[in-house]
Amino acid sequence: MPDQAVDRRVPAPARGPPPARGPPLEAWCLSAALWAASADVYFASALGCGTAALLFLAGWVPPLLARALGRAAARAQRAEGRLAQSALEVGGLRADLLALQILGQQTQRVHAVERLIWLRAAAPPAPPPPAAPPPPPASAPPPHDGAVGAEVAEASTAFIEALEAAADTRLHDASLDVAALARAVGMGRRTLTARMQALGLASPSAWLRARRLAAGQALLRRGTHQTVAEVAAAVGMSRAYFSRAYRAETGRSPGEDLLR
Repeated sequence: MPDQAVDRRVPAPARGPPPARGPPLEAWCLSAALWAASADVYFASALGCGTAALLFLAGWVPPLLARALGRAAARAQRAEGRLAQSALEVGGLRADLLALQILGQQTQRVHAVERLIWLRAAAPPAPPPPAAPPPPPASAPPPHDGAVGAEVAEASTAFIEALEAAADTRLHDASLDVAALARAVGMGRRTLTARMQALGLASPSAWLRARRLAAGQALLRRGTHQTVAEVAAAVGMSRAYFSRAYRAETGRSPGEDLLR
């Protein structure tokens, strides 16, 4: 048997089914476009529903608010009417109470008058008042004691002289005031004021100012000082205060009386 030719080629391996492939790019783009269109539709429908709801509320809310406001106004008006009626009732009650109080007071007065009339009618008659005693004999006035009056006048003169001496001694001192003047005469401030008032003198401060002004006027007319400031310092006063007080006392400025 003739030898047959042997096929020495290696057989090709068996192939399976081809691998699965995804959808093409066009399909993906088409799907995305469909989703976008559906989203636009949904959004438009939602926007339409919201607009319709807003329109519905715009047409429904104002009448509701108007009715609510009308009801509130009516309630307020009724409450105001009730308050006015209550005020009238309270005013009437107050008037009734006042009338009852006045009536009670008048009744009490009537009862008091009736009781007083009854007590006067039931009381025994009062005895006649006793006769007034004769007036005592007029006594002669006490004789005037001339010695005592002379002593009082002498004491007053001595006090005034001591006061003037204490003031003239320190008249140039600006620190001389009422308290220092009272210490100089051995008295307290209140005692000095009372003693000067009893003698018919001015108050201590006014008396001391008048004393300073009189001394300053004498110095002005004497011509021993060249300026008004020197005269004011000599009597324990500042130039401004001395000029103001001197004008108020004499009606002239110190410069007019200054003898140069």
